[in-house]
Amino acid sequence: MLELVSVVITTYKRELAMLERAVNSVFNQTYPNIEVIVVDDSPSDFVYRKNISQLINGMADSGYDIKYIPHEKNMGACAARNTGMNIAKGTYIAFLDDDDEWLPEKIEKQVQVMKKSDAALVYCGSICQNDDTGKAFRKKTKFCRGDVFYELLYSNFIESTSFPLMKLDCLKKIGGFDVLMQSSQDYDVWLRIAKEYEIDYVDEPLVIYHEHSGEKITSDPKKKINGLERLNNKYQEYIDSDAVLWWRRHIIVTVYYARNGEKNKALKEWYKCISRYPNRVLTNLRYLYLIIST
Repeated sequence: MLELVSVVITTYKRELAMLERAVNSVFNQTYPNIEVIVVDDSPSDFVYRKNISQLINGMADSGYDIKYIPHEKNMGACAARNTGMNIAKGTYIAFLDDDDEWLPEKIEKQVQVMKKSDAALVYCGSICQNDDTGKAFRKKTKFCRGDVFYELLYSNFIESTSFPLMKLDCLKKIGGFDVLMQSSQDYDVWLRIAKEYEIDYVDEPLVIYHEHSGEKITSDPKKKINGLERLNNKYQEYIDSDAVLWWRRHIIVTVYYARNGEKNKALKEWYKCISRYPNRVLTNLRYLYLIIST
């Protein structure tokens, strides 16, 4: 019998049709042995909460392997994902953001790679679709396999939570999602997994990543600063030993300081960055422009 795959869909103040699209994309998978856990992290007075409950419970009553788990109050994306992880019964686990959708062969192809390799995580490519303009394109993805921890420190090429399939026991061993992370929560998990296990991929676009004007977790610069600084503190010993990596990890925070009304701090941090690694003249000047013009 095929191993069970647990799919956790976390939802927060999302329109019913968008969530239904995500759920349907899971049940349209060619891989047959899937359970779905929908964790509702919306406020208890959210206008569509009753409709979401009726939709998911109605599907369960119709024979779909799906559970509806409402939080009594908003606890954040990390807590919601951990709720799903702790309920999950599968050998493998995947997370799907409520505004994204999967192409039909995603789970089947990722399981095939997982069974052939020693990887704890298998990611994939994606199609980016702008829901306001209707334009879509395949996102450029960096594909790396094996021990990719240091490469991943340079950039989050695994990207969104909707992309990977993971071994559930490995995710639990590294502690799941860090509830103190206000942004970059997925990146933090990928780094902790990559530090302990091998990574693999499917070089195909298997996710439709939707861009739209709805709720966004990391639009608040304070939250972005929290996530980036927390990541830099977690991996400080690795970052401090590599001047290019140190510059790369710190220069990106400067713009968010400026957007948060801390322009003097942004300029001081920018100066530290160019002092540590002055070689990227044009990039450093571009960041200075962004700081000053914010």
